[in-house]
Amino acid sequence: MSDLSAYYEELQGRLRALLITIENELPRVTVDLVAEMIDANELGVALQIMSEMLVESRGSVTEE
Repeated sequence: MSDLSAYYEELQGRLRALLITIENELPRVTVDLVAEMIDANELGVALQIMSEMLVESRGSVTEE
């Protein structure tokens, strides 16, 4: 596995973890869409959707 491949796998894992953390703040359809984007390796799109929908739903993320 190349360094770049490992980097993207780690990034996918981090985005999945973030999605799990905030899924209660987002509509189910958004959670499903973001999961699809992560699976398709559209990581930037996934992050953008999560951030936009958090703002729209007035959700919050706290550091634990």
